[in-house]
Parts: sequence; structure tokens; C-alpha cells
Amino acid sequence: MSVKIIADSGCDLTVECAESAGIELVPFHVQFYEEGNVVEYTYDEDISAEQFYLKLESAAEQPRASQPSPREFLCAYKKNSSYDEIICLTVTSRMANTLDSAKTAAALYADERARTGGGHMPVIRAFDTQNCSGGATLLALHAAQMAKDGKNSAEIIASLTKLRSRVMTLFVLDTYHYALKAGRTGGIKPRLGEILGIKPVFTFADGFARDEDFIKSGSRVNQWMVDAYRKKAWEGSTAVIFHALAAERAQELERELKASFADIETLILPVGAFVGVFTGPGCLGLSFFMGEELCKESVASG
Repeated sequence: MSVKIIADSGCDLTVECAESAGIELVPFHVQFYEEGNVVEYTYDEDISAEQFYLKLESAAEQPRASQPSPREFLCAYKKNSSYDEIICLTVTSRMANTLDSAKTAAALYADERARTGGGHMPVIRAFDTQNCSGGATLLALHAAQMAKDGKNSAEIIASLTKLRSRVMTLFVLDTYHYALKAGRTGGIKPRLGEILGIKPVFTFADGFARDEDFIKSGSRVNQWMVDAYRKKAWEGSTAVIFHALAAERAQELERELKASFADIETLILPVGAFVGVFTGPGCLGLSFFMGEELCKESVASG
């Protein structure tokens, strides 16, 4: 039984990482307002992460990220039609309609096959990661490894469903500016937070970005992240570090994690447009799998 993993680019895997893992990416889009016109770019195809943030910083109006269309998912399904089964992982359905696009594409594929007299079509299953960026990456890489190990889609979906609630994604904003435009500023006034140098920490719970904590100084961010991993991570969990135009800080966090946990596996990824319109440049984040008991405590406290 052959299974292909497809994911939207909201997981923030680079094209190279995705190809290495055997994952097909379907890209998000971002729309900027330029000289009175809406100009749409396909992320990681005609606009890079660095170009996106440079445009974001100078944009007079807040840009808008948009999910892949059903036709784009359909193209990805057809490209991988030789597989027996396809699992399509999407970012949280609470923040984008990507899951609906993926499901609509599967229905279009089935209708097309029926009209043309049948033929082989993979069994297609769409899965809501209820996460994005590093958290969605963890699930996508797990699914890809299971597919390589010969597991079928039912086994992979069952495993993903169990692990989904154990994903911990934490990210710290460098500025309130973009969160303010998006309408999420936490429990204190943003201007006061800027003056005091307070860094808001966000997490994902039930598919939504939520306030998690505040760090009193930017110099304490890395230690806070290392402590969070120490207290909450499932032993041996990969640490996915993601950043928005903050590669040096991401590398420093990686060094500190490796200094504290000798056998830790890490992956550094740039934050893409889907999350980036909210975080702005300077965001630093960490995703990992929580231990089962800690996961239950987190759910209970939430």
C-alpha cells in the first residue's frame, strides 16, 4: 500500500525539506495592495520569505494571505495519482478554509473520473492539523515517516489524530504592530507592552492562536523557550524552530537547546506568509510534541 503525503505551505516546510521527506507542498498566496491594485504572489514560488517581510514592513495596508484553491489541490492529487492513497494535511481550519479546498478538490477529482469512465484514483483523505508552522511540520514529517514505513492511510490518520493534541507550538512576537492590525494583542495595552519591552507569547489551542504568557525582556526569550521544552516536551521530541527574518536568533536558540539536551534533533524553518501577516518580522517560535500526561494537564487548564 503506497501513501503520498501532501501538505499546504502553511506548515512552513521549505521546498527542499519537503522533497527530502517525500511531501508534496501546495502553496499559499499573499495579496499586497500596490498602487491601488491588488497584486497576488504565490509564496515560495514568486516571492520568498525575505521578500515577503521586506514588502510587509513597507506596506501601507495590511496584506492578506489566501489558501490554495481546490484546483491547485486537484493538480497535486493528479500529479500523485499513481499512489494508492493520499493524505492531505492542512493548517488549522479555524483560521483558514484550506481543509474545505482540499476536500472540494477530492470531490472534483471523483466527479471527473466518473465522467471520463473511471480509471484509477487514489483514496484521498484530508486532515486538519489544527495547527500551523512548526506544529503542522511535526505532524507532516510524522505522517511522511509512517508512509515510508509502509503504513496505510487509516493507520496514519489514527496516529495523527492522537498526536495532534500533543503538539505544543509557542511563538514570541518582536512587536505588537502586526498583531494589533490583526486584532490580537493579548491582555495588556500594546503601547504599554512596547514601552516596557514585554514580549507576548502565543500558542495554539483547539486550532486557535491564544495568549500563553508574557516575557519581560527580549533577552530572556531563548531561556524561556528552553525551559518550556524541558518542562513539557515528550522525551526525544524533535524541536522545530521557526522564525520570521530572525535566522541568527533561531540559530542561537538551536545552540542553547543542544547545549541542554545532548541528543535533541532540531529543524529551523522560516515563517511563511500565512503566519507572517500576523506575526510580522522578528517572530521566533518553537514546536514539539508534549508528553501525554502534560498534554492532559494542558487541556484541563485550558
